[in-house]
Order: sequence, then structure tokens, then C-alpha cells
Amino acid sequence: SFGAQAFGAMRYTMDGVIVGGHVGVRFNGDGQFQGFDLPGETSYAMGVYALFPLANRVTVVTEGRIETARFDGLDSSAELLGGINWMAFNRGMLRGAIAGGLTDGTPNVRVLLGYAYTF
Repeated sequence: SFGAQAFGAMRYTMDGVIVGGHVGVRFNGDGQFQGFDLPGETSYAMGVYALFPLANRVTVVTEGRIETARFDGLDSSAELLGGINWMAFNRGMLRGAIAGGLTDGTPNVRVLLGYAYTF
């Protein structure tokens, strides 16, 4: 399946916390999985997050997001995430997080490990 997505995001810094969110639309093409056709649907997504700086280089991350079903007959997805950002390098950040799915269209648990180059 082929898809394209457009979204807008914003963030706001308050005393001791950074909050933000995004809204988006995804155009999903038709797909196939294990011999079954999956008619694509336009899906809509929304997410919110909060960053809590603990120290100069460590931040606690919390996030919630939802997205309507991407294919006809499948469930929407919703999950909550919690993790840590660690500015391990001058221009790079490591992230570890655990996400829990809230609907049948989302994995029950995801473990995320990532690196982001900041500029």
C-alpha cells in the first residue's frame, strides 16, 4: 500500500513543562495482506505530549495519540507512551520509551529505542 500524510504541530513552553500536539490526515492506498485485499481509507490523527525536563540533559516524555482506521474493516489505533530523552551528545539525543495500546488496532506493547540528531 502507498500512503501520503500531511500534519501540523505546535508546542508551548511553560514553567517546568513543554506541551504540544499535532493533527494530521493520511491518504492510504489499497493494500494486500496474506492474500486479503485491504481497501485504503483516509485516516485522521491527533496527538498530545508533555516534556518534563529533570536535569540539564534528561527529560521525561509522555504522549498520547489516536488515529482513525487506515483500512476498511480494521480498528482505529490509540496508545499512551512514556519514556526518557537523554542528550548524550552535543548534537544528539537517545530516547527510550514504552507504549501501551488502548485499542485492537494498536500493538499491546511497543518498546522504542531511538537516536535523533538535533540541529
